Amino acid sequence: GVCLSLGCAALKDRLPPPETMETGIRFQYEDPSAWRVELAGQFNEWKTFPDQKGIQMKKDDRGFWTAIIPYRENSKAGEPYVERGKRYQYKFVINGTSWIEDPNNPLKSTDAGISNSLIIVPENRGK
Repeated sequence: GVCLSLGCAALKDRLPPPETMETGIRFQYEDPSAWRVELAGQFNEWKTFPDQKGIQMKKDDRGFWTAIIPYRENSKAGEPYVERGKRYQYKFVINGTSWIEDPNNPLKSTDAGISNSLIIVPENRGK
């Protein structure tokens, strides 16, 4: 839509915190100007590009970046996954250098004095 007033930012769709999908957890981040956004966390040993375990997020035409981390039973061999009922800390890595917490997720956890975003994977399907 076209914005006529300065109060425009409030009208933007806020992205949800990580969402429980059929096959895994969907993470989203908004940054139209970034050229690379990665998802790093305890589910992939905090690895980033060029490590094989690095998780590259995909950008759409609105500048929203998305990655889905599968549940263990939906994952392929060697692929990062999450287990039901477990907790994982994570961050988004912008352009390979800036590590930031998920601005849309209020849940946090601290590891060695560093604050990270936290996802608690639901126990059962569909809950």
